[in-house]
Amino acid sequence: MNERERQWWYKGQSPDVLQQFYVALWTEFLRLKGDDSDKDEPGEAKKDRAAARTIQSQIEDLLGDLANREWWTKNPSDLLQQGAMSWRAAYTAERLLVNLYDDSTANVELVRRLAEARNIVHSDRLTAYGAERDKLDSLPQKQALLNRLIDDLQWRYTVRVEIRLLGIAARRKTSAILALGVLLFTATLVMWISSTSSMLLDLAVASSAGFLAAAFSAMISVNRRLLQCTLEEAKLLKRWIYIIVRALIGVVAAAILFFFLQSGLFVAPILPEFRCGVSTWELGSRVKYVVSRYYNDVGDGVVSRATGDFVSGFVNDHTVANEFVESEALKLAGLLQRQLPEKKAGTKSEDFPQAVVDECFAYYRMLPLKIDSKGLALVIVWSFVAGFSEQFVPSILRRRAEQSQAGQARPGGAAS
Repeated sequence: MNERERQWWYKGQSPDVLQQFYVALWTEFLRLKGDDSDKDEPGEAKKDRAAARTIQSQIEDLLGDLANREWWTKNPSDLLQQGAMSWRAAYTAERLLVNLYDDSTANVELVRRLAEARNIVHSDRLTAYGAERDKLDSLPQKQALLNRLIDDLQWRYTVRVEIRLLGIAARRKTSAILALGVLLFTATLVMWISSTSSMLLDLAVASSAGFLAAAFSAMISVNRRLLQCTLEEAKLLKRWIYIIVRALIGVVAAAILFFFLQSGLFVAPILPEFRCGVSTWELGSRVKYVVSRYYNDVGDGVVSRATGDFVSGFVNDHTVANEFVESEALKLAGLLQRQLPEKKAGTKSEDFPQAVVDECFAYYRMLPLKIDSKGLALVIVWSFVAGFSEQFVPSILRRRAEQSQAGQARPGGAAS
């Protein structure tokens, strides 16, 4: 344990509570010790007293500093850090005290410890302890059961403290990832606002939103799981790899959903609308280039008059079907042929319409798609949903795969 982890450990130990526990143990020890003078006793009694003295000596070694007046004047935190107090020593002394109990003390302690264990020990084990207590009639049997019960309680308390300390480390690391997610999301959003929108920048904003949502989900998950997790699960929650993998899942899920939305497979008012990212002038220049390969003296005025609504509609809607592009490109070629001067030598005017169609298709497939501020807000919302819920995007992929398989199986089934 390094110095930083040691400081966290001290914070989790509650020195004042531990000091009070020491005082209770010391008081109980002095009561049980009683008159320790040598007496004329039978052989068995002398053996028992010798064994009791050995146990008393061990307890004094563990709690012996309490006999020193200076111990009571020191700060509990200083005592803990100097090693003058520890839960391990206190627990050991508590176990040793059981061997000094008489029959009445053992009965009282069994009742008290069973009541203490109701909210700590598993109900089945607690029932077993209660059934075993009813069968006991000798002091050694009661001491043995009490020792086992105290051991169980001490283990549960130790695990609880360890989970609390692991939880502090897990929350600290998750908070760091969450802070990183906030910085990344803010940076990409500022870049989107301050520069020209592009597909890469849109994707960066969506991915950072997924990262932020996944980190937020991890923080909530850690807080929830620490309430009922085992020690091994708490150790897993503390590891960097667990938190980083969860954040990366959010990034990948948001990126996949972004491409789903951009593909136009899903159309709904609550989904963002992607539009062509080029201007009518750029598309008009492209058409002019195609026309100039077949006709002489192609002016901007001829192209702009002929293209008209076609160029504007083509730019403003990326969801049009291929049939629409083909039919409108053929109309455009016909208009241009009627308005253009003589064709170039060695060219066939009948090849011109198909050239316009091919060029429009090639250009159409490579058009960059952009979104406005409203569309970006919707992208962020859906990316956040994809990053927050691990099953959201996988369920979409699974549903699309099932629909695709059903569509492929239907014609075959009909044929058979």
